[in-house]
Amino acid sequence: MLKVKLRHILLDRGMTLQTCADVCGLSYPTVQNFSAMSRGGVRWKTLEALCRGLNVQPGDLIVRVTDE
Repeated sequence: MLKVKLRHILLDRGMTLQTCADVCGLSYPTVQNFSAMSRGGVRWKTLEALCRGLNVQPGDLIVRVTDE
């Protein structure tokens, strides 16, 4: 299972999804969809923009968790 950590990163930085969208040059719905990605796939263009805008690696946004 993959877990998206975008909301945790934004909370740590005191950012909203809208601020994230502005900083990354993305629309609010795009960032909101990425945040809710646990039910679907990801557009690589979106992931690249988030990584560039937040100065993080993909692994900082998404982690693999097990049921253990």
